[in-house]
Order: sequence, then C-alpha cells, then structure tokens
Amino acid sequence: MSTTVPSSLRAFLTHTKSQFRLRASKGERLTFVIGNESSGTPNLDLDSLSCTILYAYLRSRDSPKHAFASPPYIPLLNIPAADIAIRPEFRTLFRHADIDEKSLLTLDDILPTLPRSESSAPHHSPSTSSSFSPPSSSRQQAEASQASSIDPSQTSWILVDHNKLQGELGKHFGAHVHGVIDHHDDEGTVRKDTEPEPRVVEKCGSCTSLVVRYLKESWLALAEEEKPMTAKEEERPDSETVTTKTGQSRDLEDSIASTKHQIASQSDNPSASRSLPWQYSLAKVALAAILIDTSNLQSTDKTCPADVDAVSFLHERIAAAATAADKSQPGIEAAAYDRDNFFDELSAAKGDITSLPLCDALRKDYKMWEEEEGSGGVGKEGGEKVVLKVGVSSVVASLATLRGMALRDRDRDRDQGQDGTGGSASRNEATTTEATEESSKGGKDEESWKDFSRAVTSFQRSRRLDVFAIMTTFTNERSGDFTRELLLQTLSPRMRGFVSVFENDIGTGEKLGLEKVTSGIANKGPANGDGNDGNGNDTNNEVVMERAVWRQKNVGISRKGVAPLLREALRKVARDS
Repeated sequence: MSTTVPSSLRAFLTHTKSQFRLRASKGERLTFVIGNESSGTPNLDLDSLSCTILYAYLRSRDSPKHAFASPPYIPLLNIPAADIAIRPEFRTLFRHADIDEKSLLTLDDILPTLPRSESSAPHHSPSTSSSFSPPSSSRQQAEASQASSIDPSQTSWILVDHNKLQGELGKHFGAHVHGVIDHHDDEGTVRKDTEPEPRVVEKCGSCTSLVVRYLKESWLALAEEEKPMTAKEEERPDSETVTTKTGQSRDLEDSIASTKHQIASQSDNPSASRSLPWQYSLAKVALAAILIDTSNLQSTDKTCPADVDAVSFLHERIAAAATAADKSQPGIEAAAYDRDNFFDELSAAKGDITSLPLCDALRKDYKMWEEEEGSGGVGKEGGEKVVLKVGVSSVVASLATLRGMALRDRDRDRDQGQDGTGGSASRNEATTTEATEESSKGGKDEESWKDFSRAVTSFQRSRRLDVFAIMTTFTNERSGDFTRELLLQTLSPRMRGFVSVFENDIGTGEKLGLEKVTSGIANKGPANGDGNDGNGNDTNNEVVMERAVWRQKNVGISRKGVAPLLREALRKVARDS
C-alpha cells in the first residue's frame, strides 16, 4: 500500500496516526519508530521524543528502496497519553514546533492491539501497571475495545535512544527489531545485519545528534526539491507538478508561496494556529533535545563533536526556511530564533515541578529495576521465583519543597470536596511556598511531614516496590551550592536491614559522602499509622518499613551511579535473608 506523505510536520503526525489505525485494522505491514524506556517502565524524555519524530518523518519522505513497509514510518511515543501532561517541556516544544499533542501516537493506542491470546484485559505489565495509564476518555475506551490485534510478524521496529525493546512491547515484538540508533551501551540484542535500516550504537551527548547525522543527506535532498524553480522549469504548464522521492507530488510555486506566508504569519502572531515550514518545525524538535542533553553545548562531560555539528546544521536549516520564504528577507526567521532563549525556556519548563501534584512529580522522572533469580543471586522462596523491585524518582526540588507540595495537595483535595475546583495554579504554588517556609517555624511541620509520608508510601505501594528512593537536586538558596538529598524507604519484610547494608556493608556511605539526617520525615513511621509500634515496624508483621534520609556530599554521582548500588544492596539482603 502506498500513500502520500504530507510535508508539514503537523499534518504528518495526524496522517501517521490515522494510517496506523487503518493499517492495523486491515492487518497490513507497519514500521514503528519508538524511543526510550527503563526496564519496561515508560520514561520518555525530550531526546527520545525528538529521535522518534525526526527519524519517522525523514524516513517516511525518503524511504529506503527495500523498506519493510511502505511509508509512513509510524512514530510511537513510549508513554501513556496522560504522561505528556507531567512533562511541561514537551508542551513548550509543541508550541514552538506547531505540534498537536492529540495527533501523537502513544501506548494508549498500541497496547489494546497486542495479541489477545494471553488475556482479554488490558496488557499491563505487573511491574509497570501503575505506569501504563488506561485510555482516559470514553472515546479512547471505545476505540480500545474495538482495536484489531496486530500480528507481530507484520511489524518492523526501529529503536531510537535505546537498543533493547522491553516491557510488554518487548514480549510481543522484540524479535522484530530491524534497526537502531542509540548512544547507550550496546546490550547486543539487535542483530548485526539490519539493512536497509541502520545499526548505530555509539556514545554521544544526545541521540538526536546521531539521527541528524544519519539522515542529513535525506534532509538536504528533500530541501533541494523545494528550492524555487529554474527558468527552464518555469516554462512548463502551470498544472505540471514535481514528484518527490516518496511518490508524492505538489506544485513547488505553491509550496514556496505557502512557506513564505507561514513564516510571515508566525512573525505577526506567534501564538496563532498555523502549519509551519517543515524544516523549521523539525529543526526546533531536534534542537530542543540536543540543547537540553548537552546543557546548550556547555557540558564538557556530555557534548561530543556530533552534537556540535548537528546544532550547526540545524541552525542552517532554520535559516534555509527563511531564505525559501523570501530571499529579500533572509533573516526573518533567523532573527526570531535565539538559541540561548530557546534553551532557557525549555530548561525552565523542564525544571518546573511545583505546579504538578506530588505523585506526578515523583513519576515524572521515575525508573524501576527488577532483580530475580539468576540475576545476581536472588534465591527462591517456597520453590517460587523471587522478584524484587527497586524504584528511583529523581526530582529537581528539595524534600522540603516536596513536603510543601504534599500539604498543598491535601488542601486542594479538601477544596475539591467542597466546591470541585481545587483552587487556581497560583494559589497552589503559594500554598507550596508557605508550607516550605513553615518548616523552620514549627507550625504545620509535623502535619506536612505526615502528608508527605503518606504520599510517598502510597506511591511505593501502588508500584509494589520493595525499595523506593527519592533523589533530589536543587540549589541551596542560602549558600548557593548545588545540593543532593537521598531518601530511602523499604516496605517488605524481606528487606529488613536494607538501610544498614546500603549505607555500610557495601561502602555506599563513603562513596556518596552520605550525611544522615535525623529530623523531618526521617523519623516518621509508616504512612497509615495503623498497627505501628512507632519505630517503623508493623505490629501485624505484614510490613517492616525502614526509612533513612541523607545529604549526599558527593554531588557528582547521579542516579546512574546510585541505582547500581541500590541493586547491589538489594541482592545482598535477599541472599542473606
């Protein structure tokens, strides 16, 4: 089946979603492009979002000769649709690139189409059931109930920003991965011969930079097709059109005139609904990821030559969109784009969590790992395989701020019970600030820590985590120093003694420079308080909970370094129990 692929990014995304539904219903071949996850836990970031859209768009308009399926390539976001709301940086980018988030294909669209032999219920992994949101609207539920099951053999998967398809998708489609572009360690699960798709796995600050490099020639070829016609071409009848590489056709004069009008419209009214030139939209999508991942190319630890080259190329593409629009005003769009301002706006949006409910702030940057028999010494219990889970939430705010958010959420819930409104965003932010300030005054300090404890414990229990950690990063307002905190909590009898093992037995305390905090939530017991002896022990012997809070003096070690230590401690406790 062949299809004409729209050139504007906004129209392309709408088109791919409709094509997915049509082809899935007919059992036709589909090629998916999908971004990152962590051990089956959807955790899409800007880099994965950018790679997914960028690869799908350019590959759809310039497909290889022996592609698995006819275009378009289907960009699939590896999160439920509801999780877009907890990533303000996504919506900031959508405004810049003129993307309608309703046109994006998410896990809500694909999960109901998984083969139904295992269960007729929604296919939620036990380890990630709380991460996968069911279809949220009655329309989505109706579509899910009518979804046709996809035959895995009729699919091809291109992985970007990761190189192993995991979770529910991995169970069903892992054997049908036919290409990869990634900047993480190679797990060796993607076959060596992926032609005609790429197999690129190499270190780089942003995976998007590798996608830009790989598809640079396709981008330039498509841009070349849209250049103004030569005098000879202009002699052709007005009705004559030019066919692109994908078989689509359009009048080039109309295309240029439309581009000129689109850019002029954006300059006059940046907030107006419009369909931007594809080069401009695509360049903004790619730049967002690279700039965030490399701290605007200022991070010496992360920035690679490929990142610098990609940013230079993307700046050229933005200028090219302006030139194509009106050669007499080549700076019209270049002047409207400022890299530093764009980076600052995205960074501010990414770091803004105080407007979110606390539970959303905890799951915004959450990752989970499982340890089971054979993966490091975890044994059996009663002849059954033991699977232990550790989850880590990284949050760009202090524990005191999170505590204020918990108090605000409680007040909001009470307000909603009275009038259903929950108050305004500004009121919620004010409540958070007030609650944080009260930490030094007494006041509601005890009450707010209990609210926070309840929220943290509820989050942990809903995900069936044996161990849960919260890693905070923030700038200390008094000293101006970059600061890290680590909260650790266990909710499993099997994990008795975990805190001591983590801090002392495997040397983590020294490696991380841990300084124990004994006030605040550190001395609070289980959240429900029922049957508790006051020391964190459940008198019904159903739950033994330990909790500890530290200041992390070695601020250079992030979650990437802490997670392996948590998993090592988990395995040791499991072996010794």
